[in-house]
Amino acid sequence: MPHEPQFVPATSLSLDALADLFTRSFEGYFYPATVSAEALAQRVRGEQIDLARSVLLQVDGAPAGLAIVALRGGHAWCGGFGIVSAQRGRGLALPLAEAMLASARTAGARRLSLEVLTRNAPAIATYRRAGLEHVRDLQILH
Repeated sequence: MPHEPQFVPATSLSLDALADLFTRSFEGYFYPATVSAEALAQRVRGEQIDLARSVLLQVDGAPAGLAIVALRGGHAWCGGFGIVSAQRGRGLALPLAEAMLASARTAGARRLSLEVLTRNAPAIATYRRAGLEHVRDLQILH
């Protein structure tokens, strides 16, 4: 197990560094998730992402994961959650999910929702352990 994880606001990184961390956090995922600083800035504006409430996971002082939080009144939404591949499998996802929920609550959110692929069983298990529950299935058509 790595040293005790630390949680800091996403504002502690530049948009370039945050976009890089987002991309690295989704390496090996079910679909490519490459994000540029420009695309991230557009998402921040368009999706009401609050980088001050979004949570960065640090291990031994290095960014190791993130949980992007958007706020819409009393509702929070997770716009991205991931851990860099070198830190996966070390029990860090649950503390990150709990930090995300705590940050949303502190911001006044009464509810947090997110979308997760049904085939992503580890993420589903983590979110359930954090206290989230399955509400509905979402189908995306291309």
